[in-house]
Amino acid sequence: MLECSLNPLEWTVGDLGSQTIRLGLSGSPRPSLLVPLRSPLNKERPEPASEPMGPSDIEDAALAGGTGPPLIERGVVNRWDPLLSLFSASASTLWMREGESDGRGFLVTFPPLELTAGKERLLEFLFETEQATAVALLPRAPLSLFAAGHSEGLVVEMGHGLTSVVPVLQGYELPHATFRMLIAGAAFHEPEEAPKPTPQLHKALHGGCISPSNKREEVSNALRAELTRQHGIDPSLLPVQLVEAAKASLLFVGAPDGDLSTDPAKRFEEKALELPDGTVIELDVRARSFPAEVYFGRGTEAPLPPALSEIASLQGQLMLRPSLPSLIAASLETLDGPLREILGKQVVFCRGGSLLPGLRERVGPELVAEMERRVSVPTESTLSAVSLDFHSQREHASWIGGSMLASLSTLPALAISKEMYAEGRANKAALIEQQVGAPP
Repeated sequence: MLECSLNPLEWTVGDLGSQTIRLGLSGSPRPSLLVPLRSPLNKERPEPASEPMGPSDIEDAALAGGTGPPLIERGVVNRWDPLLSLFSASASTLWMREGESDGRGFLVTFPPLELTAGKERLLEFLFETEQATAVALLPRAPLSLFAAGHSEGLVVEMGHGLTSVVPVLQGYELPHATFRMLIAGAAFHEPEEAPKPTPQLHKALHGGCISPSNKREEVSNALRAELTRQHGIDPSLLPVQLVEAAKASLLFVGAPDGDLSTDPAKRFEEKALELPDGTVIELDVRARSFPAEVYFGRGTEAPLPPALSEIASLQGQLMLRPSLPSLIAASLETLDGPLREILGKQVVFCRGGSLLPGLRERVGPELVAEMERRVSVPTESTLSAVSLDFHSQREHASWIGGSMLASLSTLPALAISKEMYAEGRANKAALIEQQVGAPP
């Protein structure tokens, strides 16, 4: 059990996501800053977490990631220099806003597929540039589980560039039973990831808001296409925050095979999103539901980014023809019987993709069906024990878990102190390895 005494050192908590850096101080219930990463054309600014479309006081110069690949892509950092510059400027703004303390500790999550060299660079930056007194570099999944009140369970991370199912036991990830797919939130609106529609979806496409003449319109690109058609701008210039707002407010997970008869009545209505310039975007029911089908075997994975080809362990984690239920079932199947029942009791969903309405209702039955097809998974005992957890703070779960952990007196024993770094800087990898995970 975690001790409940408070940590006297104030910690800066950061969560590095493909879309957003989340920043705040330990003990806070939510991140104070949400810093958009993918903004080379739009110069979107870091936002106060409570005002996602409002102005911010971080200067544009601090955001100059320039053109080129995303700063973080598919769970690995592409460009460290602009990422660290952005982190530094954002942290400075946080301290000016919240008040700076004498001691400065950092708890930062690293992207799930980040290589050791990248973690070493982050550690060096925090100690030597940011003058940290202590640093904890931790994986996201155990912190997300901690935010839900558990130290063991199955974490389903539905991020922007990567969807992962990560078993966690006593605060530590179990790589041998971790499965991932390169189908995630980005597949809703990025052309390079778009799959071709299956025959079952052609009818939905042509019966919805997409023109019948556009027979090659891709399921995952439909939201972007519709926003572009009605907003009248080039897709490459479409603001990331606009698309994300549309996803959050308009989309939902429909019933299997587009059967709308089993969906709650409240989803049978068209919905609209008003843009900052007054333009109103309307989507009918089918257009709002079919983009999420990428999570259920109707999408194709994006090409493997070059940076990921270096990760040998990833090849065993990526599934062929994946779906969200098949990822969860594969992870449970890989675990030993007793452990399967223990971890299956807490299947915790987190990050932005998990906010889709209707996800719980769709995943539950399809997970049961998927597990029944797997002969090595005992049905009655395992199926009755599986519990899906969609807690209210799941969008920022890893940051919230970090904030909770950083407020406890147990963290300094887990973290790397300034003295430890000075003595062991020649072998940073060993320093990081000794503190990876969360205390039981």
